[in-house]
Amino acid sequence: MQATSSPLIFDAMLATGLPDQTSSQTDTHRQCRNTSLQGTRSTQTPTRCNPATGCRFHIEASRGQILRDLQNASEADLSENLPQPVEQGSADPIQSSRRFAPRKSLLQILNTRRVADHLQMLLDDSQSLNQIAEYVCPGEGKTCRCGDGLCTGGRIILASLVRIEKEGCIVSFYNRTKQKIICDSSLPISDESFPELTDDLTKKEKQLFRYAQSQLRYHYVRKLEPYDRNFGELDNEAALPYSHVDERIEPIKGELSVVRHIRIDSDHHELGDEDDFALKTFKKSQLSGVSFDEELRANQQVPQHDRIVPVLTAFKHRQRFHFIFPYASGGNLKELWATYSMNNEPETEPAAWYSTQWLLTECRGIAESLAVTHKPTSHLEQGTQHILVPQLHADVKPSNILCFDATIQGKKSFVLKLADFGYARKVNENSTLGIGYVTHTKTYRPPEYDTEEVIHLNYDVWSLGCVFLEFITWAVLGFSEKESFATNRSKECHDPYSSTGKGQVLEDTFFKKCIIVPRWYDLSGLRLSFESKIKKSPSRAAASQHLLRISRGGVRIECKIKDSVTKHINKLRDHPMCAPEIRTFIDFIETRMLVIDSSARANSSDVEEFLRGITNR
Repeated sequence: MQATSSPLIFDAMLATGLPDQTSSQTDTHRQCRNTSLQGTRSTQTPTRCNPATGCRFHIEASRGQILRDLQNASEADLSENLPQPVEQGSADPIQSSRRFAPRKSLLQILNTRRVADHLQMLLDDSQSLNQIAEYVCPGEGKTCRCGDGLCTGGRIILASLVRIEKEGCIVSFYNRTKQKIICDSSLPISDESFPELTDDLTKKEKQLFRYAQSQLRYHYVRKLEPYDRNFGELDNEAALPYSHVDERIEPIKGELSVVRHIRIDSDHHELGDEDDFALKTFKKSQLSGVSFDEELRANQQVPQHDRIVPVLTAFKHRQRFHFIFPYASGGNLKELWATYSMNNEPETEPAAWYSTQWLLTECRGIAESLAVTHKPTSHLEQGTQHILVPQLHADVKPSNILCFDATIQGKKSFVLKLADFGYARKVNENSTLGIGYVTHTKTYRPPEYDTEEVIHLNYDVWSLGCVFLEFITWAVLGFSEKESFATNRSKECHDPYSSTGKGQVLEDTFFKKCIIVPRWYDLSGLRLSFESKIKKSPSRAAASQHLLRISRGGVRIECKIKDSVTKHINKLRDHPMCAPEIRTFIDFIETRMLVIDSSARANSSDVEEFLRGITNR
């Protein structure tokens, strides 16, 4: 990111309504302070600067160059002014412009030699000068006295004092460390937190000092340990150290969150070898905290598996809840289908990496991820046992299967992983879950969602079967045929009497609801009932009538596979480009996965075992 050519980084404080201190400190420019390194405020004795030494100009030049270098190296706080997913009518209180100084730049600009040279013009004790410089800038290979290897020593403290022309106060900070370590890890430093350190400052200087710190500080992004649900609530004054945010992604109306591509410099995170990530930000609403907690709980109950996208970290910052995930540069499966093709469809790229083996291997990987979610094993870590319970994913669809770049036998390829456990629900392997507790995706929902009161773990297997069938359609017939398949499904209506609404119901599902009426000779459903009815005559006289009614009960709603789905399966099976292994796979999908009776449907382990067998042939 290019450095800006705007005024000095700390000059932005003038926009906050605080007066500029330059004019009020003209006298300070005309003299320098010889401050004892061992003393406190009472030992600081102002003396006239010797005009022959030109120290006034040296100090101003050094101070100005430090501030310019920090400004040129500073980065904008990209987490601040981007379009955010905000509830309609709510206000975003954070409007000011913020910046931060990257760690690497801060270490380079405020190195030991430069700090010592600058302080030498202000302080007279050369013997202790090196100790002060070492306190501000721990030498190469050394850590700050606080013991935190990531701490920048006292660089941010000194830079903030440079802005208000009070560098001599660094002596008080140094002397205070003999009792308690005061360094950049102690920030923010204010009149409330460390009153004894800010006694030398006026009220306005204290405000400027606090603001100057906020223009330099950033958060180091730490990894959330597996199975740890204790997310952090970060200090709002410090910036999130993003060096890039994809601004093209706008919040989707009705969605609870928005996902963006971000980049974090390697000096500012411990999330792995890559610097690109996916940032999921929740809307600012009363329910955002609940949704965030539920998703964090679900993700921390998911077993660690190389085919499941993990949560790298979770935190709250400036009233918003965030997750960071690994970044899938290939997008999701739905986007992959629209981007690549094997038959040179318009506006697509050739899928040179595609093979039948690749398709079956990737489907097997997704089946594995679902199987370990449905049947997790307890995890032992450093003597602590984490008991994981089975979970229903409940939202298996192409957009929740992410595509990560990979190189297989020297060729570019993709590895697919299951993501987004935001709607996952706990359910025992042999028990059921109330249908009202499950959020669903309309197209890929199984028929029991519409006809039953409870569901099982193989709810996900139906959804996965739908995705697999579309995956094969893309591979054999192309993306346009996949879209036509969806259109044909939408044209096939549910029985108009299967819904309380009037008219035909057009819906893109893989099944349709039908009304089953008992035959005339079926007497099992006959019901006798007496009905009283009051009939009024023209003369307004009322007469009571008693009627015996015979009704035929037992009318029920059943589901069946749509004819368009069956025809499409036959079309795929008969296509000359359909490999024998793919035909076998289609047969399994039709007879074991897209099964109306959920009790007769395969479970996720069955799917994994089948695909393992076919890929190992």
